[in-house]
Amino acid sequence: MAAIIDVSQLPRLRRRATLLHATMGGHAPTVGIPGALPADLEGDFSDPESPLPHTVPADPKAPFEARGISSDTPVIIYDEQGGVPAARVWWLAKVAGLTNAAVLDGGLRAWLDSGRETGELADLSSVGKPGSIDAAPEWERLVDAQGVKSALGEYNHVVVDVRPPAVFRGDGPAHPALRSGHIPGSVNLPLGEFYSKPGYFKGFDELRDTLEPVAGPAGAIVFTCGSGVSACVGALAANVAGYGDVQVYEGSWSEWGHRSQDEAEFPVETGPAA
Repeated sequence: MAAIIDVSQLPRLRRRATLLHATMGGHAPTVGIPGALPADLEGDFSDPESPLPHTVPADPKAPFEARGISSDTPVIIYDEQGGVPAARVWWLAKVAGLTNAAVLDGGLRAWLDSGRETGELADLSSVGKPGSIDAAPEWERLVDAQGVKSALGEYNHVVVDVRPPAVFRGDGPAHPALRSGHIPGSVNLPLGEFYSKPGYFKGFDELRDTLEPVAGPAGAIVFTCGSGVSACVGALAANVAGYGDVQVYEGSWSEWGHRSQDEAEFPVETGPAA
């Protein structure tokens, strides 16, 4: 199954697949594509013990197994929030070792625009036997701050920040706990550059045209954002575009830009990328 599927493929694929309705930011719908299971980034798809928001659970397989998902289960993820939470859950599926996960292009909007109706989401209590994922977690898909520093010093590596240009430059006040600006040496490729229209990803050729100017034809890419969620949109886009060495900076700006950090260890730059 491709990493992104069209809504026309869904009726056939969902016969065997588990469908996940991804959410974040307190959005808690009760309706969506009928029978889909909730996958909330404010719930068990993040680590509640972490001081940083939306970090990967200590056992990344657990939320998938709790939804009856096993190693051979096809997983289709969608959202109604522009594709961001769906991309994050897709990336978590990759970290968990799942090899057959996809995002529904356009999410719930695509479902509705195809003439289909919404229905009740399934409840986790409806899941029978928990799943079993045999693969070891792929922690190498994630990097910490030291990994970012290493990437900045490596040939053919690039750190791509998907935050809006004004935020990247450090225009205006930031969150009270955060400094304004970006990681020195990173480049800005705003989230919207990966979409043909909101929630719908560009195709292979267009994504190559978007990524090659910053990453070259086969560069290694570390994506970063505010808290590691939107960065997964970039990771998904890079996967579709054929890039094989792709990682996400878990802490992202919530860690690097925090006012408690030593400025010598976590320097900040303002203005456009150098």
